[in-house]
Amino acid sequence: MNKLPSKLSNEPLIDVAFEMRFKSDLQASSFVPGLLLAKLGERAAGARLERMPAAEMPLQLRASDPNLRYLPLVKITLGNYAVMVSDYSVVISCIMPYVGWEAYKLFIKETVTLLSTASLFGELERHSLKYVDLIEAKLLADQLKLVNLELSIAGHEVKQEATHVRVEIPENGHIKVLQILTDSALVNDPGRSGTIIDVDVIRTISFDVQQYLANLDSLLEEIHDINKRAFFNCLTKEALESLGPEYE
Repeated sequence: MNKLPSKLSNEPLIDVAFEMRFKSDLQASSFVPGLLLAKLGERAAGARLERMPAAEMPLQLRASDPNLRYLPLVKITLGNYAVMVSDYSVVISCIMPYVGWEAYKLFIKETVTLLSTASLFGELERHSLKYVDLIEAKLLADQLKLVNLELSIAGHEVKQEATHVRVEIPENGHIKVLQILTDSALVNDPGRSGTIIDVDVIRTISFDVQQYLANLDSLLEEIHDINKRAFFNCLTKEALESLGPEYE
């Protein structure tokens, strides 16, 4: 697909999150919430803080287990956004309805810049951008027709079976993690069901904070462009038309 839509009239997006992982000698989860609220000033009015379940685990256990190390410990809800913090990562998500990439990118840049002033971060390890979309259809056979997926296993061609496929594809120094899940329904709205298209684009980096800030806008644009193209390349023509694409 060469030209990508600039907007979809039938928005399928259900979740979006940017994550930054870093080395730190400090417990970032103890400092980031207060720092962020203080720096945002009046914009922090009405913010809501929530302690996450992983915070109940012993510090040594979390730090030593790679599967636990980056689990959020504190969640800060700020209007249209949520910031989740572990001792080695910050996740910035947008609460639906989506505000659009430009506004979301601006908040990511502002948040990362504010946090960098506290000298909490050592060398950065990676960042990622994840979009999750639900393409609605009731029947499994129809759900599989929505995605560019040809799958056979043990001599059986998958056409109307519940399916969960995960693949990692390298592209320009990034890893695209694509997941397709049919027969999926929203927990908070079970009437909405269909095919989940989960695109997580990851880049391993080894910048210090100042290098990262100097290149942040272009780094974000690059990872967003890879994610956007991957999503639209997952769609069949029929699926794209059902979303009401608009072009500039």
